[in-house]
Amino acid sequence: MLWKRLFATKSIEQLHKEMAEDEGRLRRALGPVALTSLGIGAIIGAGIFVMTGRVAANNAGPGILLSYTIAGIGCALAAFCYAEFASMAPVAGSAYTYAYATLGELLAWIIGWDLILEYAMSCATVASAWSEYFNKFTEIVFHWKVPDNLSNDPFSFAGAYLNLPAVLILVVITAILVIGIRESAISNTVLVIVKLGVVLFVICVGLSYVSSRNWTSIFVEDRKMSEQTAIPDASEKIVKAEDQLLNEAETLSPLEIKKSVRKVLIELENGQTEGIAPPNQPDRDERIRELSAKTLAIYLRNRIKQVNEELLAKKEINADQAKERAQRIEEEIQKMFRHVDKDDKLHLNNITPEDERRAAIVLKSAKEEAAKAELENWGLLGIVGLNKSLAKLDNSTRTKFTPYGLSG
Repeated sequence: MLWKRLFATKSIEQLHKEMAEDEGRLRRALGPVALTSLGIGAIIGAGIFVMTGRVAANNAGPGILLSYTIAGIGCALAAFCYAEFASMAPVAGSAYTYAYATLGELLAWIIGWDLILEYAMSCATVASAWSEYFNKFTEIVFHWKVPDNLSNDPFSFAGAYLNLPAVLILVVITAILVIGIRESAISNTVLVIVKLGVVLFVICVGLSYVSSRNWTSIFVEDRKMSEQTAIPDASEKIVKAEDQLLNEAETLSPLEIKKSVRKVLIELENGQTEGIAPPNQPDRDERIRELSAKTLAIYLRNRIKQVNEELLAKKEINADQAKERAQRIEEEIQKMFRHVDKDDKLHLNNITPEDERRAAIVLKSAKEEAAKAELENWGLLGIVGLNKSLAKLDNSTRTKFTPYGLSG
């Protein structure tokens, strides 16, 4: 009896009858324009503004077009599923009602809570992305931003209390939704128009920066490696550790300083940075940028040297081509240094042995983070340990169009 109750379904006739008798049911209030805006608003969000460029640069390369194609096919199949559900059970209720009519009460209950979890997680990620943009906007325009401990979550940033901008934007959006569905639809339509305007503006302006050479003319070996993208975060971790040591050195005895140094080094070795809190030093960001730039310069020089040697050994390039590729890397480093230090205090030859020692520590930390990132690139396949078995397939699918292989 219990089994039948758990998997009891409702017929289409029963669902229609319940809807007709329900005096508190939702009324139709949205037209084609509002519904279309809702769909577009759901598509154009944090992903296209926050993740697309980062993924194209660090994870997929030009092959991101294939990623979009795969995602598009998945979305089209989901749309067909919903269209079929809606034609079979033309009543309000989304996937919950469809599941109730076909799979039973228990699975419908699970799917209902899954939908709540899905919407909660998507709202949280979008709000977090909005908070990041809000901080960048205020920093550029007003030279001020919300303090780190009030603009980050305590799980990913040591010493943070909450992401206040994200909480506030959620409160504002919730208030608009509570006011009424028509008002919410109008607000959404306005935001969609703004977002479409931004996208069109970026496309129009960006057309002049398009270089077809980047599509199929970049060597696979020139792809941005995972440790390269992890260098800035690793540099920040090292500078924070140095700051902690300097602060403690002012009050500790020589023996205690040695213990403290050993403790921090162990924390860095193990990737534990929760206790390494940054002091209030205005030049910390500048020192992080400097260490990151110098480390990246050292890394790029060593990498191009290694890659050129491998390509020369395979006779895939000649000496002139190797020299040209090395020169191109030097030009990239010069641009990077000019971007980091507008006062031109940093110079390409201003890398001391001490800088090289600190860069070695940064690179070690970056490689550890890169290993985690490469595992995450495989998603579920990486979690179950199939990434190692697929490594050869990944390398065999690397081309100038797909420099990051299958995982990208």
